[in-house]
This record gives sequence, structure tokens and C-alpha cells, in this order.
Amino acid sequence: MDVQRNVSPVDTEYVVRGSHDGFVESLDTNKKLIQAKMRNSFLVMEDVHHDDLKKTTTTMVYLSNQIDRETVRLVRHRLQNLHSLFVFSAGQLAEELEDQNKALFPQLLLTERPDRVLAALAEGKIIVLTEGDPTAIIGPVSLFSFLDSPDDYSGRIMIGTFYRLLRLGSFFTALFLPALYIAIISFHFEIFPLSLSQQVKNSVSNIPFRPISEAILLELMIELIRESSIRLPRPIGQTIGIVGGLVIGDAIVSAGLASNLMIIVIASTTLATFVLPSTEMNTALRVIRFPLMIAASLLGFFGLIIGSLLIFIHMMRSSSYGSPFFTPLLPFEPSKLGQVFFRLPHSQPHKLQKDQYLHEQN
Repeated sequence: MDVQRNVSPVDTEYVVRGSHDGFVESLDTNKKLIQAKMRNSFLVMEDVHHDDLKKTTTTMVYLSNQIDRETVRLVRHRLQNLHSLFVFSAGQLAEELEDQNKALFPQLLLTERPDRVLAALAEGKIIVLTEGDPTAIIGPVSLFSFLDSPDDYSGRIMIGTFYRLLRLGSFFTALFLPALYIAIISFHFEIFPLSLSQQVKNSVSNIPFRPISEAILLELMIELIRESSIRLPRPIGQTIGIVGGLVIGDAIVSAGLASNLMIIVIASTTLATFVLPSTEMNTALRVIRFPLMIAASLLGFFGLIIGSLLIFIHMMRSSSYGSPFFTPLLPFEPSKLGQVFFRLPHSQPHKLQKDQYLHEQN
């Protein structure tokens, strides 16, 4: 019986312009898909067989002239020494491959898009595919890898740069905006201009709860709506998400349980969260901002600074296959810094790699 799924567009990673095919559950199909798109003599596909209950096979994919050999040895060692008796998903496999599996932020990038995998291969990264899951695991990556999208290179340079900077701003908005608002309302009300302070005061004066209670209530409602819309069939889920959000939001404000400003802050934060291309990263941000909100409600700006420093220190200690999570900022690499904030021309980022490749071919 044929149980394989045909190659089809990826539902979880919408493509604006570019290739619309995505990986499937068949490991052989995914390998052929990569080979068909990258006809490169340096392309290596190394199978690793596991003695788990499922007799799982995983494949390491990399370009031998671009990859760091130490990274290949590290990934091979971790694949050959898995702790799980049953490998059933790429998410579980990524947890086994991470340097710190209890870290707050993801250290490996998961995708179902072949074009993203090809771009990662050209950058000297290693890809891990597993049988039975359409998700590819990319590493080593940095924080800024989660803010990039292949769609940036499908349009004009200035447009790609604008949306890259927009995602960077959305990252900080999703992480800090609710905590910043709570700190201002609770401790630093004088920071508002005089013309705005009266409107803010009128908005929050009749609310019986503290700002932290408002924020947590609205955040939990957003998460409930999101989870229910995912579990329901797609047409019904979209309707429930839109109608439920409007009805519940209006009812909460009318009942005096939350202010209009808090509704605006939480809605803006939610939109900023979903701007990020990586599902793993926006999920992490939704969880991490709760401790920040609690710290801001207890100590104001001082608590927000302490929480930010702890997150920064945690990110400094994180790594991906031994590569620092803040690359190229820390350690500082000026030659690669432009790629973080700007969408560079196609010929510029890979010029040195192209020259090296042509030299090896000759």
C-alpha cells in the first residue's frame, strides 16, 4: 500500500514568491528533492541508522567545501548516541541535538521549505533529515537566523532590508512591550506627556485590577483563542479566532476588566509575535514575556532591566553546535555584521565563497 504523500506547498510557512514545494514524510523523497535543486559535486548525504524501536534513519546533508569538519563530527556523534528509544519527530530529534536542551530560546532552526535548506547549505550549515517527518533541522544558527526569511531575496534590496528591520523591531516589541507598559502604569506614570497622561489616567482609573492582572488575563485569552483555532477545522478555526477575539475583547472592556490601552498593547504584541518566520521563536517569546511582566510589576524599570540582563546573559551562554548564539555581534565580526540588518545584493554575501568554489573546481 502506498502511504507516501505527494510534494505539496507548506502550510505552516507561507511562500509569497519562490518555490512552493515542501518536504514530505518520506526521507528518500526529501533527499531527491535536495539533489534535484542542488546539483553540486560537493553535496554530501550521510545516513545514520539508529537502534531504536522504530529503526529510524536520519541523514546529514552538507557541502563538504563549506562545512566545518568539527561540526560534522559533533552532529554525527550526537546522532549515533541518541538517548531516546523511539524517535518520532524532528522536534524530539532537535532536542537531542541541541547544546542546551533546557534553554529558553531554540538553538536549531526547523523548516519544511527546501529553498531555505539550500540557502543554509550555501552558508556552510548542516541539515538533518529524519524518516517520517517533513521537517529539516538546520544548524549552527544564531539569533538573527530566526529573523530571516527566503522571501527577502525574492524582491528588491530596499524592500528586503525594510522587512528584515521590521522583524528585528517586532522581536523587541513582542518581548518587552507589555512589560514596559506595566512598568510605566505601575511606577513611572510621569513619563507620559501631560497631554497624554490624562487620557491614560481616565482609561485605567476605573479598572479594579492591577496592570499585571489585566495583561495576564488578556494574554491567556489570546492563547486560548489561538489553541482553539488550531484544533478546530481550518474554516471554523479562522472564524472562531476572528469573531471570538472581537467579541471577547469588547466584552472584557465593557465589563471593566481591562482598559482600552491594555487591549491595544496586547494586540500589538501578538501581531509582533506572529511577524517572526520561526514558529519555535515566537512560541518562546510568548512564554518568556510572562516573567518580564511580573518583574516589571514588582520593581518597575529596575525589574525590567534585571529581567533583560538575565535574558541577555542566558543568550550569551547559549550556543548552536558550539557556535555562539549572538554571532556575528559576539564575537564581533564586522565583515558579517551587514547581513544582520540589511538584505545585501545577491553577489555580495557569497562572493568569497564563489571565488573559493571556482578555485577548487579548477
